[in-house]
Amino acid sequence: MADPRKHYQLLAENRGVSVEVRVNDIRAHEDAAGKGAGAQVLLNQWVSSGKNTLLVRAGLLPGAAAPAPRTSLSVSVVESAIDGGTVTETTVADITVPSPDTPPQFPLEVSREFQLGIPYGDWAWLAGEPFDENSLPLDELRAFAEQARAALDSRDMAGVQAVLATKNRELAQAYYLDPGQRLAESETFYRELFAAEGWQVGEPDYARMLVRLHADKRLAELTDPSGKPLLQTPALNNDFTFGLPLFVARVKGQLVLCR
Repeated sequence: MADPRKHYQLLAENRGVSVEVRVNDIRAHEDAAGKGAGAQVLLNQWVSSGKNTLLVRAGLLPGAAAPAPRTSLSVSVVESAIDGGTVTETTVADITVPSPDTPPQFPLEVSREFQLGIPYGDWAWLAGEPFDENSLPLDELRAFAEQARAALDSRDMAGVQAVLATKNRELAQAYYLDPGQRLAESETFYRELFAAEGWQVGEPDYARMLVRLHADKRLAELTDPSGKPLLQTPALNNDFTFGLPLFVARVKGQLVLCR
């Protein structure tokens, strides 16, 4: 009998506090408003077989001098094991505030380790070279982003898929997809985008590009000053806006798009 397919999601709810949640040092969720809205984030693409870490940083709301009334914070990683028509859910890591071991004293930082046994997670960036945050290769990162932008703007499907190759392969593994199916779905998605009236990403303001480091500095996320993807379109059909996340690693001396 085949092993059950295991999927993971982050469940987070914070009231009266700001929160940042990182899984394996990758920012999985962030909320500065603390209004109690729940978040659900798929994690398959960020976890690995073996040891994983869940880290929560929480603080007072912007401008607050003391915790808000009814302050609460709950973060968990839930495994859904799918075996035929049966789904078994298990909480593999959780952090709750207040609790006996984490009283509500802010700012706070709490972490948990959890072990997973999964048939995926040998991600390219795990063998990547850490970026030096004091000497980031900004010109090289901009050139990489520009290569992706040029392929998108010129509707160069082969060029786009070359940029996406590692990402597509690893997402297929993470979500139990046939690699050929993932590639076909990706090509269909981009053909529909390229057919949109007014299709164009346009050159971003590279001088204002921000670089966020993740995964023990092995992943560089490229964004605009607001934290949105560096490469994004104006509104297209039905006010849809496309943005291409850029999580880049240096693997064997080459920059690679991983997510």
